[in-house]
Amino acid sequence: VGFLYLRYVGDPKTLWGWFEPYVTDDEEFSPGSNGRMTTMGVYIRDLLLGQ
Repeated sequence: VGFLYLRYVGDPKTLWGWFEPYVTDDEEFSPGSNGRMTTMGVYIRDLLLGQ
């Protein structure tokens, strides 16, 4: 939830500093209620790229 919050209300100039340590994180989790698993790194990249 924290990354989603930062993505939408954070200063774009400082986002990379918050997100960069997690871009390669391979820990799996389910970000939604559908049970679909993804890695933290993929989730972060999707947030940053708007996909």
